Amino acid sequence: MRFTCVQAEFFSSDHFRVLLSIEMGSKNHESVPVELISKISRTKCNLETVFTDLVKQKFIKRVPTPAYEGYALTYTGYDNLALYALAKEGALHSLGDKIGVGKESDVYIGATEAKKLVCVKIHRLGRTCFKAVKNKRDYHENRKHATWMYLSRLSAEKEYEHMQSLSGKIPIPQPLSQNRHVVIMEYLSEYVALSKVPAPHLTLPASLKEALVKILDAIKDEGYVHGDFNEFNIMIRRDYKRVRIIDFPQMVKSTDEKAEEYYARDRKCIEEFFKLPAAN
Repeated sequence: MRFTCVQAEFFSSDHFRVLLSIEMGSKNHESVPVELISKISRTKCNLETVFTDLVKQKFIKRVPTPAYEGYALTYTGYDNLALYALAKEGALHSLGDKIGVGKESDVYIGATEAKKLVCVKIHRLGRTCFKAVKNKRDYHENRKHATWMYLSRLSAEKEYEHMQSLSGKIPIPQPLSQNRHVVIMEYLSEYVALSKVPAPHLTLPASLKEALVKILDAIKDEGYVHGDFNEFNIMIRRDYKRVRIIDFPQMVKSTDEKAEEYYARDRKCIEEFFKLPAAN
């Protein structure tokens, strides 16, 4: 992904209007018709010139269909729209190295203008099959032509909403901002994933399992079930004295028909993790 926090500044207002029009049209079209782009943008500029500029920057791509000529946003274009908006609001100044890759996201380290480090999570829902997303989550909202980018945006919105609901009540990273498919949150510099702790049955305090079960129940008391509560989504401070819970797109309300099933699965993950290895 290419992002400089200033790249999009060099676009004219017409470039932005066309780019945003393609984004709007992408909610229901994988290939947004030129006629629709023109109608939404209401620009009087030479559209072909704008299309050429945006294709050259790899912000959009031409996607012809048998019925019409159309264009679609690329992830480069969508990433830059989101990150540029976050930079304009002051939530982000620069983007650094990738520090994590998940099934449905890329995670980067970023910095504010005050040089405070932040965690930048970019949702990439297209890595999972649509059937699984459709069956497990309501992100698609019964849309027949929702693109992966739009579904990723809904995923990010859900996660940010959940984090805001739990912030201050459950030990999680502080949610800082969200735009499109990107969530900005506190950077946990002193924490590592529980899955990376060497010989956890010998290293971790005996009280940790009970503490995690209490957090799991506290989330339920707040009206939610995490749905993916495991050693990959539990961060522990390097002195093993504190934890933070991450990854909330799959979280459901405790009244959901799948809530009890997900809670039982979360609890099982904790039980399995803390089982002592079999004796030789």
